[in-house]
Amino acid sequence: MIKRIFYISAIIILSGQIFYGQQEEAPKDAKKQEMPKLEIPEITIVGKKVITLPFAKKGELYDVDIYKAPEPDSSLIEDRVSTALPSGSFPAYEERRRPFRLAVDGSVGSFAIAMFQTYFDYNALKWGFNGSGNYGRTSGHVKNADAAMTKIDINTYSLINTDNEILKSLRLSGGLMYSHDRYGLFGIVDEKVERSRNQTAFNVMLGSIRKEGISADVGLTANILSIKDNSPNNEIDMSAFTPSLNASLGADV
Repeated sequence: MIKRIFYISAIIILSGQIFYGQQEEAPKDAKKQEMPKLEIPEITIVGKKVITLPFAKKGELYDVDIYKAPEPDSSLIEDRVSTALPSGSFPAYEERRRPFRLAVDGSVGSFAIAMFQTYFDYNALKWGFNGSGNYGRTSGHVKNADAAMTKIDINTYSLINTDNEILKSLRLSGGLMYSHDRYGLFGIVDEKVERSRNQTAFNVMLGSIRKEGISADVGLTANILSIKDNSPNNEIDMSAFTPSLNASLGADV
């Protein structure tokens, strides 16, 4: 009986060692192993547009901005930013000639550039007027870069004497300006896209000549602007009217 118990115990112990020996031992550096790195030359993102990002080496970063045209906003009211057409200087601007003087200037250049401008004024003792006219054009140095510009500006003034001790002498002035600007949107090369810009502005000002004691000034200005885009498949236009009224009152303290 005792031998039988001994044999059974020996069989159980040997079976456990056999099962233990069949288990695979994990490698000691298993935690240190990493996934193999892939050398990807470029990444392509597919959406509304296909964007390909260049391969970036260690320590380098490539940031590619995708241009998106802005939505229509008040920035259209501002003058377009471009290389100015060649213009000469009018040294006679500061010369005091009475009662009338006239200045004319013009130039021509490459890319069919032509420019013409004139200035005139008439100054009497108590009234006067002045004006200027400008015209310029160019065929541009790239496709859709042609442009033409016309501007006319006329101003007048008059001195008004009163018997009022407060108002005293006043200056009444007014002006009118008209400009037409037409140019191609040269960033678009697939088709002909052209923008025209018309602006009309006028102003009326009345104020004290002498700024001693009590003085007053009042002015009214208005700006009318219209912009139109023409393309073979579409036509878009917008307009804006901007009035302004300002007044000031001053006194010696």
